[in-house]
Amino acid sequence: MATGNKISFEQKPDSYARVCMSMKSAPEEKSAAKSFVSSFPHFVRFMKMFNMSGSYTLKIPYQFSMAHIPESKTEIVLRNLRGQCWTVNSVPSIRVQTLHTFCGGWMAFVRDNDIQMGDICSFELIGKCEM
Repeated sequence: MATGNKISFEQKPDSYARVCMSMKSAPEEKSAAKSFVSSFPHFVRFMKMFNMSGSYTLKIPYQFSMAHIPESKTEIVLRNLRGQCWTVNSVPSIRVQTLHTFCGGWMAFVRDNDIQMGDICSFELIGKCEM
């Protein structure tokens, strides 16, 4: 049951955020994250197998979660540059309430945007309830 909290993020494709390179190492992921520039709060994630299949989840960085996501289950609206939207659940971990994971709805977002393992995706907080 959702608490009524909604946060929205914008996922930007191509050169802005979804850099479709097969970067496989942590240093390359960190380099991609540092090279992404935005005036909005944002985070960058390297897509791994569990993001694309099986559990279909995406862990939100701890510091981003603490600063921008409520400590309760929250609906997140993800929007791409074409203006399409997906609602995903952001669920806090049982042990650390400020560590969130995108789950319900994430699979549809991945499939509809043809996100592949090895892609690097950046998510920007563009409004209180919009990424």
